[in-house]
Amino acid sequence: KFLVMVPGTRVKFDAPSTAINWIKADQSSPLRVTGAELNLFGDYSAVYELENIVSSAPLSSGELVNLFRATPGLLCQMDWVVQVTNVVAAHPVLNFLNVKYILTPPAVEVQDGLGYRLAHHSDLGVLENTEVWPRAFFCDKIVPLSSTEEFVSYLYAHSRQPFIALTPTEISKQTALAQTEGTNSTSTAATNYTLLPNSTAFDIHANSAGVACLTEGQGRDFVTTVNGEIKPVLTV
Repeated sequence: KFLVMVPGTRVKFDAPSTAINWIKADQSSPLRVTGAELNLFGDYSAVYELENIVSSAPLSSGELVNLFRATPGLLCQMDWVVQVTNVVAAHPVLNFLNVKYILTPPAVEVQDGLGYRLAHHSDLGVLENTEVWPRAFFCDKIVPLSSTEEFVSYLYAHSRQPFIALTPTEISKQTALAQTEGTNSTSTAATNYTLLPNSTAFDIHANSAGVACLTEGQGRDFVTTVNGEIKPVLTV
Protein backbone atom coordinates (compact mmCIF):
# COMPACT_ATOMS: atom_id res chain seq x y z
CA LYS A 1 0.00 0.00 0.00
CA PHE A 2 1.14 3.50 -0.76
CA LEU A 3 0.05 6.68 0.97
CA VAL A 4 -0.42 9.54 -1.45
CA MET A 5 -0.39 13.06 -0.01
CA VAL A 6 -2.63 15.37 -2.02
CA PRO A 7 -1.74 19.03 -1.35
CA GLY A 8 -4.69 21.09 -0.27
CA THR A 9 -5.43 24.76 -0.62
CA ARG A 10 -2.56 26.96 0.50
CA VAL A 11 -3.30 28.49 3.89
CA LYS A 12 -3.80 32.25 3.82
CA PHE A 13 -2.25 33.59 7.00
CA ASP A 14 -3.69 37.08 6.56
CA ALA A 15 -7.21 35.86 5.90
CA PRO A 16 -9.71 38.74 5.70
CA SER A 17 -11.12 39.78 9.06
CA THR A 18 -13.87 42.35 9.40
CA ALA A 19 -12.86 43.03 13.00
CA ILE A 20 -9.19 43.60 12.15
CA ASN A 21 -10.10 45.83 9.21
CA TRP A 22 -12.26 47.86 11.58
CA ILE A 23 -9.31 48.35 13.93
CA LYS A 24 -6.95 49.30 11.09
CA ALA A 25 -9.41 51.97 9.97
CA ASP A 26 -8.70 53.87 13.21
CA GLN A 27 -6.01 56.33 12.13
CA SER A 28 -6.65 58.84 14.93
CA SER A 29 -3.27 58.29 16.64
CA PRO A 30 -0.75 55.46 17.15
CA LEU A 31 -2.22 52.53 19.05
CA ARG A 32 -1.36 49.02 20.12
CA VAL A 33 -3.57 45.96 20.19
CA THR A 34 -3.54 42.62 21.92
CA GLY A 35 -5.76 39.56 22.09
CA ALA A 36 -7.55 37.50 24.69
CA GLU A 37 -7.65 33.68 24.62
CA LEU A 38 -4.77 33.27 22.14
CA ASN A 39 -6.09 35.78 19.59
CA LEU A 40 -3.10 37.55 17.96
CA PHE A 41 -0.80 35.25 19.92
CA GLY A 42 2.93 35.96 19.77
CA ASP A 43 4.05 37.71 16.60
CA TYR A 44 0.90 36.90 14.63
CA SER A 45 -0.36 40.50 14.74
CA ALA A 46 2.51 41.43 12.40
CA VAL A 47 0.73 39.51 9.64
CA TYR A 48 -1.90 42.23 9.75
CA GLU A 49 0.59 45.07 10.36
CA LEU A 50 -0.72 45.66 13.87
CA GLU A 51 1.51 46.52 16.81
CA ASN A 52 1.09 44.15 19.74
CA ILE A 53 2.73 44.00 23.20
CA VAL A 54 3.03 40.23 23.58
CA SER A 55 5.47 39.24 20.83
CA SER A 56 9.21 38.77 21.12
CA ALA A 57 10.18 42.07 19.48
CA PRO A 58 9.01 44.52 22.16
CA LEU A 59 10.37 42.28 24.91
CA SER A 60 13.99 43.07 24.09
CA SER A 61 14.08 45.09 27.30
CA GLY A 62 14.69 43.04 30.43
CA GLU A 63 12.93 45.71 32.49
CA LEU A 64 9.77 45.29 30.40
CA VAL A 65 9.89 41.53 31.00
CA ASN A 66 10.15 42.22 34.73
CA LEU A 67 7.16 44.56 34.49
CA PHE A 68 5.05 41.89 32.82
CA ARG A 69 6.06 39.31 35.38
CA ALA A 70 4.93 41.64 38.17
CA THR A 71 1.58 42.42 36.53
CA PRO A 72 -1.66 40.55 37.33
CA GLY A 73 -3.49 39.22 34.29
CA LEU A 74 -0.36 38.65 32.20
CA LEU A 75 1.43 35.31 31.83
CA CYS A 76 5.04 35.19 30.64
CA GLN A 77 5.90 32.03 28.73
CA MET A 78 9.43 30.92 27.84
CA ASP A 79 10.70 34.44 28.63
CA TRP A 80 9.81 35.74 25.17
CA VAL A 81 6.05 35.71 24.69
CA VAL A 82 3.29 37.05 26.91
CA GLN A 83 -0.33 35.96 27.08
CA VAL A 84 -3.10 38.23 28.36
CA THR A 85 -5.06 35.92 30.64
CA ASN A 86 -7.30 38.52 32.31
CA VAL A 87 -8.00 41.82 30.53
CA VAL A 88 -9.61 43.29 33.65
CA ALA A 89 -6.70 42.50 35.97
CA ALA A 90 -4.18 43.72 33.37
CA HIS A 91 -6.13 46.89 32.58
CA PRO A 92 -3.77 49.43 34.24
CA VAL A 93 -0.72 48.11 32.36
CA LEU A 94 -2.69 47.96 29.09
CA ASN A 95 -3.56 51.63 29.67
CA PHE A 96 0.09 52.51 30.18
CA LEU A 97 1.27 50.53 27.14
CA ASN A 98 -1.10 52.32 24.73
CA VAL A 99 -3.24 49.19 24.13
CA LYS A 100 -6.48 50.61 22.73
CA TYR A 101 -8.11 47.45 21.34
CA ILE A 102 -8.37 43.84 22.55
CA LEU A 103 -9.53 41.12 20.17
CA THR A 104 -11.79 38.51 21.77
CA PRO A 105 -13.84 35.50 20.62
CA PRO A 106 -17.11 36.58 18.96
CA ALA A 107 -19.26 35.66 21.96
CA VAL A 108 -18.23 38.43 24.32
CA GLU A 109 -20.13 40.60 26.76
CA VAL A 110 -18.79 43.63 28.61
CA GLN A 111 -19.94 44.79 32.02
CA ASP A 112 -20.14 48.50 32.82
CA GLY A 113 -17.44 50.10 34.93
CA LEU A 114 -14.52 47.94 33.77
CA GLY A 115 -12.88 50.51 31.51
CA TYR A 116 -13.87 48.75 28.27
CA ARG A 117 -16.71 48.94 25.80
CA LEU A 118 -17.71 46.57 23.02
CA ALA A 119 -16.76 48.74 20.05
CA HIS A 120 -17.25 46.18 17.25
CA HIS A 121 -18.69 42.72 16.84
CA SER A 122 -18.30 40.52 13.75
CA ASP A 123 -15.95 37.58 13.18
CA LEU A 124 -14.25 38.66 16.43
CA GLY A 125 -15.20 40.92 19.27
CA VAL A 126 -13.29 44.21 19.65
CA LEU A 127 -13.03 45.72 23.12
CA GLU A 128 -12.03 49.37 23.19
CA ASN A 129 -10.00 50.49 26.18
CA THR A 130 -11.70 53.73 27.24
CA GLU A 131 -8.84 54.74 29.55
CA VAL A 132 -5.88 54.08 27.21
CA TRP A 133 -2.87 56.38 27.56
CA PRO A 134 -1.46 58.14 24.47
CA ARG A 135 1.72 56.78 22.87
CA ALA A 136 3.55 59.97 23.88
CA PHE A 137 2.66 62.68 26.37
CA PHE A 138 4.09 65.50 28.47
CA CYS A 139 3.96 65.79 32.26
CA ASP A 140 5.00 68.72 34.42
CA LYS A 141 5.71 66.47 37.43
CA ILE A 142 7.85 63.33 37.83
CA VAL A 143 6.92 60.62 40.34
CA PRO A 144 9.96 59.13 42.14
CA LEU A 145 9.66 55.32 42.30
CA SER A 146 12.54 53.02 43.12
CA SER A 147 11.51 49.63 41.72
CA THR A 148 9.24 47.77 39.32
CA GLU A 149 7.12 46.65 42.26
CA GLU A 150 6.66 50.25 43.43
CA PHE A 151 5.77 51.30 39.89
CA VAL A 152 3.13 48.56 39.50
CA SER A 153 1.61 49.45 42.88
CA TYR A 154 1.45 53.15 41.99
CA LEU A 155 0.13 52.40 38.49
CA TYR A 156 -2.74 50.30 39.84
CA ALA A 157 -3.75 53.21 42.09
CA HIS A 158 -3.39 55.90 39.37
CA SER A 159 -4.08 54.12 36.07
CA ARG A 160 -6.60 56.57 34.62
CA GLN A 161 -4.26 59.54 34.40
CA PRO A 162 -0.93 59.38 32.51
CA PHE A 163 2.12 59.98 34.68
CA ILE A 164 5.89 59.65 34.34
CA ALA A 165 8.02 57.87 36.93
CA LEU A 166 11.79 57.83 37.34
CA THR A 167 14.01 56.29 39.97
CA PRO A 168 15.43 58.71 42.55
CA THR A 169 18.90 57.82 41.22
CA GLU A 170 17.93 58.90 37.71
CA ILE A 171 16.34 62.09 39.02
CA SER A 172 19.50 62.97 40.96
CA LYS A 173 21.56 62.75 37.74
CA GLN A 174 19.54 65.53 36.14
CA THR A 175 19.55 68.69 38.26
CA ALA A 176 16.80 70.24 36.11
CA LEU A 177 14.40 67.51 37.27
CA ALA A 178 14.47 68.63 40.91
CA GLN A 179 11.75 71.23 40.32
CA THR A 180 9.50 68.68 38.61
CA GLU A 181 9.42 66.05 41.36
CA GLY A 182 5.91 65.44 42.68
CA THR A 183 2.69 63.48 42.23
CA ASN A 184 0.00 65.99 41.21
CA SER A 185 0.96 66.16 37.56
CA THR A 186 -0.80 67.58 34.53
CA SER A 187 -0.44 65.63 31.30
CA THR A 188 -0.73 66.71 27.67
CA ALA A 189 -1.11 64.21 24.84
CA ALA A 190 1.16 64.36 21.79
CA THR A 191 -0.18 65.03 18.30
CA ASN A 192 1.01 64.88 14.68
CA TYR A 193 2.99 61.64 14.93
CA THR A 194 5.49 60.55 12.30
CA LEU A 195 6.39 56.87 12.78
CA LEU A 196 9.33 55.58 10.75
CA PRO A 197 11.40 52.37 11.08
CA ASN A 198 14.17 54.08 13.07
CA SER A 199 12.57 57.25 14.38
CA THR A 200 9.47 58.65 16.03
CA ALA A 201 8.44 62.30 15.92
CA PHE A 202 5.50 64.11 17.45
CA ASP A 203 4.38 67.55 18.62
CA ILE A 204 4.14 68.52 22.27
CA HIS A 205 2.94 71.92 23.48
CA ALA A 206 4.30 72.47 26.99
CA ASN A 207 3.46 75.48 29.16
CA SER A 208 6.00 74.66 31.87
CA ALA A 209 9.12 72.63 32.61
CA GLY A 210 8.67 68.87 32.51
CA VAL A 211 9.36 65.65 30.64
CA ALA A 212 7.95 64.14 27.45
CA CYS A 213 7.40 60.39 27.66
CA LEU A 214 7.39 58.03 24.67
CA THR A 215 6.34 54.47 25.50
CA GLU A 216 8.66 52.63 23.13
CA GLY A 217 11.64 50.39 23.76
CA GLN A 218 14.83 52.37 24.34
CA GLY A 219 17.92 51.77 22.24
CA ARG A 220 21.37 52.64 23.55
CA ASP A 221 22.05 54.88 20.58
CA PHE A 222 18.84 56.91 20.76
CA VAL A 223 19.17 60.64 20.11
CA THR A 224 16.43 63.09 21.11
CA THR A 225 15.92 66.56 19.73
CA VAL A 226 13.43 69.15 20.99
CA ASN A 227 12.88 72.24 18.83
CA GLY A 228 16.03 71.26 16.97
CA GLU A 229 18.20 71.02 20.11
CA ILE A 230 19.62 67.74 21.44
CA LYS A 231 18.15 66.80 24.82
CA PRO A 232 19.01 63.99 27.27
CA VAL A 233 17.27 60.62 26.94
CA LEU A 234 15.93 59.35 30.26
CA THR A 235 14.84 55.81 31.12
CA VAL A 236 11.37 55.99 32.64
